[in-house]
Amino acid sequence: LFDEVVGSSMHVRDGVLTGYLAKPPLVDEARAAWLQRYSEEGGYDLAASYGYGDSHSDLPWLSLLGKPSAINPDAELARESHKRNWNIYRWKSGGSGVRRDVIAARTTLPTRTDEKSD
Repeated sequence: LFDEVVGSSMHVRDGVLTGYLAKPPLVDEARAAWLQRYSEEGGYDLAASYGYGDSHSDLPWLSLLGKPSAINPDAELARESHKRNWNIYRWKSGGSGVRRDVIAARTTLPTRTDEKSD
């Protein structure tokens, strides 16, 4: 399903997970900096890439993309998305209370610049 999955690493002591992260999580500007570096190293074209966020903390990395979208955004992301003419989607919960959105799809991998499009 995914070529690569990026997530936080857990701290381990004596072969046992401690419940703490090994490094600070990638949020706000740190996530944007990571995405910029990742795209440069991998030859990805962020201007041709899609991304999906739900919080104002996603603004820094969404701003790097050519096709950002807000999914059930908080108030600040909704305002900025409207100003920037980004797509805004409001998805509702299903009858079981399970959300229909795919949390894992919050960020999509950028498009490689060396691939030809039709």
